[in-house]
Amino acid sequence: MKYSRPYYKFRFAKANVYKLAITFFLILFTSISSFGQTKEIRYYDGKYTQETALKKFYEFLKVYKDDKLQYNGKLEGNTIKANWKNTLLGSGYVVSNVQYTFYSDRIEIYLLLSTYYKDETNVIMLRPKSVDQQIVKLYKFEEDTHIHDVLAFMNIDKNITKETTSSPKTTTQTKSTTSEQTTETRYYNGRYDSTNGLSSKEVVLQKIKSYIDIKSKAGASFLKLEEKPDFLSGTWTVKSAQGNIVLGLDYVIGDKSLTIKLKYLTVGSQAISKNHPKEELRNLYNVAIENFVLELFKYLEIKDNTSPKQTTTKTAVSNPSGQTIETRTYNGKYTKETALKKINEYLKIVQSENLKFVGGESSPYQIDGIWEQKLGGKDKITVGIRYVIEDKSLSIMIISAVVAKGGDFIMLYPQSTDEANRNAYNNQVKLFVDVPFNFMTINQNIVNTQNNSAATNVNSINTKKTESNSIPVNSYSDMSTEAKSYLEEYRKNPNDLKNYLKNRQSNWEQKGNSPEAIVQICVNMFKEIYAKDKNASFELMMKLPRNIDVKKILPMLTEDERKFIREKSKERLQKYSGSYSTKTN
Repeated sequence: MKYSRPYYKFRFAKANVYKLAITFFLILFTSISSFGQTKEIRYYDGKYTQETALKKFYEFLKVYKDDKLQYNGKLEGNTIKANWKNTLLGSGYVVSNVQYTFYSDRIEIYLLLSTYYKDETNVIMLRPKSVDQQIVKLYKFEEDTHIHDVLAFMNIDKNITKETTSSPKTTTQTKSTTSEQTTETRYYNGRYDSTNGLSSKEVVLQKIKSYIDIKSKAGASFLKLEEKPDFLSGTWTVKSAQGNIVLGLDYVIGDKSLTIKLKYLTVGSQAISKNHPKEELRNLYNVAIENFVLELFKYLEIKDNTSPKQTTTKTAVSNPSGQTIETRTYNGKYTKETALKKINEYLKIVQSENLKFVGGESSPYQIDGIWEQKLGGKDKITVGIRYVIEDKSLSIMIISAVVAKGGDFIMLYPQSTDEANRNAYNNQVKLFVDVPFNFMTINQNIVNTQNNSAATNVNSINTKKTESNSIPVNSYSDMSTEAKSYLEEYRKNPNDLKNYLKNRQSNWEQKGNSPEAIVQICVNMFKEIYAKDKNASFELMMKLPRNIDVKKILPMLTEDERKFIREKSKERLQKYSGSYSTKTN
């Protein structure tokens, strides 16, 4: 309950130099003496994690601070250093210096100094023991306001000892024991040698921060607790229907390697360990390792470097397990510079109100960022992505894909045992990998390191343009399911394409695709079909349902493709105009 402030009849005046000098003296005095300090420790006992306790404190601030009780504080690591100014209902005010430190299992609050500014000449340091009972009451009031009110608001004011604590060294229920920690180390192997005046440690720390930004925009939240040039500690929180999933992580940054320590993992108030008796919780632990430890190694392109003897040559186009990396060659169509320009053009054109790209160049020829696709309300899909522009090829890496729906966060994987999850992931590959390759008209230029002639064969096939409507069925084998299905319908029942495409649109919507995502599906289909049968691709554009915005499709096509549609439209218009003219004459 919020305490009422006592009424003290003192005349208020502005602080002057004399008062400031006395204040400085008092602060200096308390910095070398603990006289008058109050310290309180309370344990969470499963009610909070380090991050949720901090959030609860900020909720307290919203409720309690006002014009008469002013707060000024700063978070440094896991400690808030706060200055409170309590203006009394009569005259004068009290300034208290309070320190709130949030640990994984407890909160420690120190009332370091309380100073009563009675008037411009009377400045009194408050103490818990004084012959003046007015001073004692004021000090008790500051204790209650800045310590006991906080603990009561958090509902832990009675938790003086740990629950289930048998000795001072026993950990709390909410965290895994030290023996349950997971520690993973990967080596740079020359990838992050000193460059541009920065040491390998500085470069890796910058990369980790970039990764945290991307991950945070995808829906997870990171609370930094401590940072040094070679160390970063914090907690990740992901909302779920079972309660917040919280991971405590340390990043130890060496000259030659990076070590990540998962100190604890909780779901709600339940601690999860890698050896948990319940299989579903062990699986959750492994998913957390994959998404917050191994994924960072993948982002840094050192996931497979478990030994310092390994090499990272050409890792930009390697294929680490877990996510997707696709590479296409330019085959003379682009230089490194023109490819970069084309990718930036693509990033500008495809964005809309419901599809946004956040990111930019992390090096001259590498673009990192996330795609955010709104599904409706607060629901969205976020895809962490990287574009690596090489001299003769472009590589696109999907780093992560997350669906935020109904307050739940679902990680998408290509190897998921859930078919719907795999299908949703594959849709992201089509939208954010196939579409840019098609935009650059290099999607067929697949790199095959086992047999280089394979890429050449694909390219030679791609150059054979045909105007024929009767394509052999076996030539569909290299096409996507959507394009293949459309061409089969086009061959068998060309007069019913409108109904066919309406049904396909309904199916896409049922799968949760936004209007922007459907536009990109249509672009992808058009480009595949255009390479096989131009007339069929034109009919696709003509027969699309009216609520699919063709104006958004056209900018994503090449000049040759748009020219073909214009000429074919004129031809069709002249044909109908001629027919109408014949009938009316």
